Amino acid sequence: MNTSSDTPTPLLCWKANIYPKHKRGIVWIVTMLSIIALLVLYSVLAGSWSFTTVIVMFAAVYWFIHQKAVDEREITIFEEGVVIEKKAMIWEDCTGFWFLEGPGYHELHLEHSKKVIGDFVIQTGSQNIEDIRSTLTKFVPELEDRKEARINTLARICKI
Repeated sequence: MNTSSDTPTPLLCWKANIYPKHKRGIVWIVTMLSIIALLVLYSVLAGSWSFTTVIVMFAAVYWFIHQKAVDEREITIFEEGVVIEKKAMIWEDCTGFWFLEGPGYHELHLEHSKKVIGDFVIQTGSQNIEDIRSTLTKFVPELEDRKEARINTLARICKI
């Protein structure tokens, strides 16, 4: 039997995109099309048809995936942990949190105690960062010395 005392009470709840929507201008489009054209030209001249196929398929899949709208997820923080749609992390598995400020967005990173699992990366959306910070510091420490991984920095700069 479910009673109201069995259901945990959310401390914070919000909806946000699963990743930031990058604005790709004409320069980005021309640059990427030029790179793809050069790679295809090189693979054709080298007679590497399998490489040509991979390049064309990669470009088509990338274009197709990024044509649809960015999905929104519901993020809920409880006393027991955090839930993003159906994925959950309990506080015992979390070593801490930190924020990344990007152009027009903020990301909350929750570090998992097992490095192979990786961080939970959560867009803050319209939720107040100070509210998130004050709620999370009750359960896990803020890791102020953390920085974005180099590969993620490269991906963000390239807007991919």
